Amino acid sequence: MLNFAYSRMKVVAACRLIGVGTTALLLGAASLCASDLQESLGAAGVPLDRPGLCVVIGGGDGQGAVELAQKTKFFVLVLARNDAACEKARQALDQAGLYGSRAIAVIGNTKPLPIPSGYANLITGDTAGIEPSELQRILNPNGVAIVDGKVIKGRLPEGSDDWTHWRHGPDNNPVSLDPAIRPPYLTQWITTPSHATGFSAGVVAQGRYALKMGTGKLAERLFVKDAFNGMTLWERDLKAPGSMQSGLALIGSTLYALEGGNQVLALDADTGKELKVYRVSESSPAAGARFLHLAVVGNTLCILA
Repeated sequence: MLNFAYSRMKVVAACRLIGVGTTALLLGAASLCASDLQESLGAAGVPLDRPGLCVVIGGGDGQGAVELAQKTKFFVLVLARNDAACEKARQALDQAGLYGSRAIAVIGNTKPLPIPSGYANLITGDTAGIEPSELQRILNPNGVAIVDGKVIKGRLPEGSDDWTHWRHGPDNNPVSLDPAIRPPYLTQWITTPSHATGFSAGVVAQGRYALKMGTGKLAERLFVKDAFNGMTLWERDLKAPGSMQSGLALIGSTLYALEGGNQVLALDADTGKELKVYRVSESSPAAGARFLHLAVVGNTLCILA
């Protein structure tokens, strides 16, 4: 059984934004109006409609954290340096009806930051005294950090290997080439779904994790998560009948999924938007055959029926 994990981290702090996870950014210590926030995040390439974890270091008056929670889909975690700053942030978030559901504030040490590696999609706050290497450690590979007016993009660990198909690659050789996968093995996150009624299959590429699992009556549910913090980017149902575990491939930012036994969906891995639907023409000798397996080799989509 495959279990999902993600701890709903909630944070509230205000100041600079340093990106991690899906995106990140550095803002000023004062509260932001909606237009300023959208302009600043947009300039850093941070999508406002994509889920992720925003870490705000410091606290300020808490209004910056409120704006972030209200105007984006980030879950905001404020990492305050003292009791007074933490209480300010909590009160501001609570008054806005956001505390606990969209944001939280805690007191935390900054040496080191109490956040797992690659967890933050967006970091903000007063980063004075924090080593750049420590900020880089918690920065999500798909994140962006803006520190002192400079945009810093996250990067995948050196030598990272994607697991694009059910058995690693289209050649079905289930061996990863990733040198970072070695003991000790630690839990990075835990999240839903906790179980499936049928088989499940997962693929990983470029910091994204896609999982499909049976939901009963041959139907399937497709989930796409941030591979580093477990936050759900999107999910959708796949029409019955379902496919084999090999009916899924994640190539870069495009997810290919067999659906209904007779078509392949090409989906944007970040948003779930349908990019294209592949079907066999009625005049084809394969018309009416049930699709069982897919593989992507270079620019070629291969189907076994």
